[in-house]
Amino acid sequence: METSLLQKPIISISYVKLLVETLSQLKADYKKVFLKASFDEKRLDNPDEYISTQEHVELIQAAIEVSQNSALGIHLGKNTQVGTFQLLGYLCLNSKTLREAFDSFRKFASLLSNMKQHFQVEGDEFTYFYDFPRVNAAYDRVRCDFAMAGTLKLCHLMIGSKDVKPLQVNFTHPQPNYLEEYQNFFCCPVYFGQPHTNFVISNQVMEIPLIQSSSSIYDLLEAQAKNLINKRNQARSIEEKVYEILCETFFKTELNFDKLAKQLKLSTHQLRRALKEKSSSYRIIYDQVRQDFADQLLLDPQLSIQEISYLLKFSEPSAFYRAFKQWKGMTPLQYRLKQKG
Repeated sequence: METSLLQKPIISISYVKLLVETLSQLKADYKKVFLKASFDEKRLDNPDEYISTQEHVELIQAAIEVSQNSALGIHLGKNTQVGTFQLLGYLCLNSKTLREAFDSFRKFASLLSNMKQHFQVEGDEFTYFYDFPRVNAAYDRVRCDFAMAGTLKLCHLMIGSKDVKPLQVNFTHPQPNYLEEYQNFFCCPVYFGQPHTNFVISNQVMEIPLIQSSSSIYDLLEAQAKNLINKRNQARSIEEKVYEILCETFFKTELNFDKLAKQLKLSTHQLRRALKEKSSSYRIIYDQVRQDFADQLLLDPQLSIQEISYLLKFSEPSAFYRAFKQWKGMTPLQYRLKQKG
């Protein structure tokens, strides 16, 4: 991932507070973690603070080292509370049903981090998919563990019962050495090395009414969430806007520069000049999108490298090999084997 994107403040400080609480429960010294990660504890005092992905990576890596606990992500999920997700958590809590809560979470997820979510309904199964720009194997595993465990914990808090269990949980990463932690928490089949990180739950469960549902409070919180999203959107750089649009449209349509400018309500001259002022260009950001998707697609063992090269719109596999080696300093196959651990 491009350094500027790694350093952009996009992850809520509430996740750092959860890390502190979890480390204390594990009898690990969070101050040592902060020292190793060069993180200023005073930043916890501002509830509106955001940290960068790079800072989050360094905190998680330091936390694993200090706690000596590879199952950190599962423990973060266990300790999740409604307040962990700040405004978004309370918006979900006041939804009518689990389905509305999931939809609200998806709609306003950018208030918390750079996560990506979507849902799929097939027959009696509701599948919740989770993803984010990948960084490295250890960090990615912790984030995926936390996402699945934390989401299930939030479901339990919203319905006031632990009786609801997934039908199955899937992870892209290889099976780690703490399988028992997954089995004890999820109480369902758990599979590793899968194409996507997701959990499957009965579609009927999604209609369960929530115990603290309030339409008036929901409307108030939704208005606040929309306002915050609008403010953040206005503050986003032109690079971020272009990156986001290219990510959303990459597999759907061929978005040339003219169409991109039109979507941003700019002339091609204005867009080219705005990017140039940031020492960037359409090609630089387009290549970044390709690189980020390559990282994710190479985690899917069912896709051949040749298939991935065409999905990423390279003219031939050799062009993908050359580009990837320039990005990562290794071939796609070497990267795939490295991510398997």
